[in-house]
Amino acid sequence: MLKSTFNSKNSLFYIALNQLGIKNIINVRFEKNPINKKAIFFYDPDTLTIKDREFLSNKSYKIITIVVLDEHVGNIDNLLKNVPDNLIIVPILKNNLLKIKPYIFKSYIYKLLLFCTDSMPFLLKNLDLKRKILYVGIDLSHDTYNRKTHLAISAVTNFGNIIYLSRYRNLMLNEKLELEILEKEYVRLMDKYKEKTNSYPEIVFIIRDGVFLEDIKVVENILNMIEVKYVLAEVNKNSNINSCLNLKENIIRLEKNSFVYFPSSYNHQKGVEINIIRNCTDYSFEKIAEHIYGLTKITPPSPFSERRLPYPLYIVNKVALSDYEWKIYVPIGKDKIYNFIR
Repeated sequence: MLKSTFNSKNSLFYIALNQLGIKNIINVRFEKNPINKKAIFFYDPDTLTIKDREFLSNKSYKIITIVVLDEHVGNIDNLLKNVPDNLIIVPILKNNLLKIKPYIFKSYIYKLLLFCTDSMPFLLKNLDLKRKILYVGIDLSHDTYNRKTHLAISAVTNFGNIIYLSRYRNLMLNEKLELEILEKEYVRLMDKYKEKTNSYPEIVFIIRDGVFLEDIKVVENILNMIEVKYVLAEVNKNSNINSCLNLKENIIRLEKNSFVYFPSSYNHQKGVEINIIRNCTDYSFEKIAEHIYGLTKITPPSPFSERRLPYPLYIVNKVALSDYEWKIYVPIGKDKIYNFIR
């Protein structure tokens, strides 16, 4: 099954690469297991630990690892925790291979390509590539049972590159950001941007999943520590605004500074609201809404749909609540860009 699906030149894998238009762009090489002389490695189904770990970890390059799961695993953290750092795990259920549908398999191959070291996100004209712009996503997730809050922060450039991730787990339950942490993390992510580009960004978008309950003047004081233009925006992913009309890929203005957009997807149409609470830039409110909606199109989950959330918020939604599982959703490239605090 695996050979006919992946290894043969007439396999579904190569057919999908060809149909995606990238068969002649990338060079595919399958890593051979020295024991069985095949590109097949095994893991212990009980402990989810990979066998032949030493052989794989001695490689100086990244290896995209297609992990075939016999059954759904609710918590895949054990597998991700125990793999060598150079392995990029991209799991798929065995049943999905046996009953494969072309669009599902193309989406899976597309996801594999997103994790290639040299892959480039789509460059979107409406993200204004002539300027240096940084998009920061913030998410507070709450564990009301244990009375804990988890904070995640991501930073993405207007070229779609993730340059910073940070997470704080098990903070005291609170609907508000700890502003001391926000100040520290803002300086860190700005320094990371400067380290990579030799200057600070011209504009920073701070995009919150939910509502800013903090004193906005204090937040602005933090942002004004570094002299850049900025936007503060809230995103409501649980909007009740909808229509019987097909509004996918449309942005609709609700008030002067608030909008709703409808991302393209296979799922039922569902709106996402944007509320711009501070605009200290030379952009209009409409242009800011276009930027935030445009972030749903960076590294879409498949060739057939886009994300519901702006990319920085998609990232923090994945990172906030899992120790390791986020790694199968977020391609972080070569650099260790994350700062995780328990």
